[in-house]
Amino acid sequence: MMSNIVTTPTVVMPLTSEALLVGIRPGSTMPDLINFNACAAACSHELFITASNAPIFAEVAEQLGETWTGVINSAVQSALKEALPTEKVLGDGCDELLFSAPLSYQLSFIGLGTEEEIKPLVEKTQRLVAEVQQRLDLEGLDGITFAVGFQDALDAVERSFDIDATPEGFPDHIAQGAATVMVLRDGVAKVRIVLNAAYGVSLVGQEQKDNEVASYLLVAGLAQACTFSSNGKVLPEYFLEQVLTSDHDGILHCAVRKAIRAYRYARISAEIAAVELVEEEFTKYMVQAFGNAYAALETAKDEHSVNPDFPKLFEVSHAAARDMLISAARLIGYRHGVGEFEFTLSDESELGVVVASRQLVSWIDVFSKDLCRFWEGEAWARDDFYALNIHVERILWANGIILWREPDGHGTMIMVAPQS
Repeated sequence: MMSNIVTTPTVVMPLTSEALLVGIRPGSTMPDLINFNACAAACSHELFITASNAPIFAEVAEQLGETWTGVINSAVQSALKEALPTEKVLGDGCDELLFSAPLSYQLSFIGLGTEEEIKPLVEKTQRLVAEVQQRLDLEGLDGITFAVGFQDALDAVERSFDIDATPEGFPDHIAQGAATVMVLRDGVAKVRIVLNAAYGVSLVGQEQKDNEVASYLLVAGLAQACTFSSNGKVLPEYFLEQVLTSDHDGILHCAVRKAIRAYRYARISAEIAAVELVEEEFTKYMVQAFGNAYAALETAKDEHSVNPDFPKLFEVSHAAARDMLISAARLIGYRHGVGEFEFTLSDESELGVVVASRQLVSWIDVFSKDLCRFWEGEAWARDDFYALNIHVERILWANGIILWREPDGHGTMIMVAPQS
């Protein structure tokens, strides 16, 4: 129905469970119909009728509406863009403008000017979201905020849950001045994207490089919303559950969960809006994160040797592992997004020296493959997430910190290994 009849080369219609009617425009070739069922399901809206209950058809049914939804949303959005009025809410002093967009997410502009002044940014943002929505499930998007005071805006987001009761209380920082936070809306975990106002200016500016970077970061935030949507459907309790100190697997996973997401948003963003400058920045972030982590761990170990404090040692070690894994996953994800699946580092580069100094050259290759393999899966169980916990242990082991499960199941043991 939504296709251009003039340019459509082939029409395929099922007649029976064993017969297809195929119409081919002169000059076109016969298509390969081996995946017809999957394509038909993706193009269907609500129904996909089969003549069998075989498991393969259950798998096909999971693709129901994938293509159709994107086409319809795009058509509806285009038709309503001019028809629906923009809803404006003014804060004190008219320093904040809120816009209710057609896709049930909110655009917020804090301190960026009048409605007329930010109109180009509203249009550019909505257009970019509409384009990305054709590729990603953005059901998990709560809204997007551009703010002059980035940190204040990030802190002021209404989360609607106890941020101290779950690891999701901390923001996911994509880059300086760009982050996402989890919010709870009607019992559903969603993502709020918060960007420094400078990125908004760049998004509609004339400088191509700045424009590309701003686009990349916004797409990264949208990819994060897609991740929350997919993870939430598989494990709905995953984001809000409390992690007890006696839960060894859960505690270790708190140090790797954001890295898993960082890989995905960095990869998806690169596939849609790659820009060389981003890889340079992510490389700098990784060098800085590893340097800060090494320094913090050395200080913690020295203090522990003089005045043993196992909880403090664990807290510092856990945070260091988290920061190192996020920075590595983000860079790996970007490289995979531009087709560089072999994570090779020059021995003379600053990052190559950092990784080699802790004998992590082989590790980062394994980490790269594990992250790629994880996201290539179509569904996940909790064990799939926890299988990546080994990287927390490995990256700390390289820094002389050993973690293991307490034999009686009361938590996690930690010790400092002697290093020459």
